[in-house]
Amino acid sequence: MSTSLQTEVRMVKGVGPQRAELLAKRGIYTLEDLLNYLPFRYEDRLHFAKIKDVQPSGTYTIRARVMSGQAVRGMYGRDAIYHLLVQDDSGSLPCKFFHGGYLEGRLKAGQTLILHGKVEIDKLRPARREMVNPQIEVLSSADRSAEQRGNGFDGSRADRPDL
Repeated sequence: MSTSLQTEVRMVKGVGPQRAELLAKRGIYTLEDLLNYLPFRYEDRLHFAKIKDVQPSGTYTIRARVMSGQAVRGMYGRDAIYHLLVQDDSGSLPCKFFHGGYLEGRLKAGQTLILHGKVEIDKLRPARREMVNPQIEVLSSADRSAEQRGNGFDGSRADRPDL
């Protein structure tokens, strides 16, 4: 069977009756509808922002080095807030991870990270910006050497052979 833009999505391999019903609720009946369906939001993670340029209430992707990190436990010792300080060549930015005890011992000073998240004003220190619960990716030494050579790493997962 040949496929065209007018082929019904239910005829596509892997799309069963339940998936076709979910797609129909979104107005997707043909392959053309599927190709023209825009995502809820688009996150540009290919262009890195400098720390000095980030503004509160904005969402950014930053490439930075770990300066320090520490888990602070609550009174009963169960939940921890992990405080991370990262730095690029333009400045430093504190990051906060709620329920972040799992990060203790995993992030070490000098590691290069890609962080993606929203920058907010610290409620306890209103003059300070911080990134709260960002998504993080640790760059391997191969990623850093490709980046320094200028070939290869642009931040997309397609460039990461290990993912």
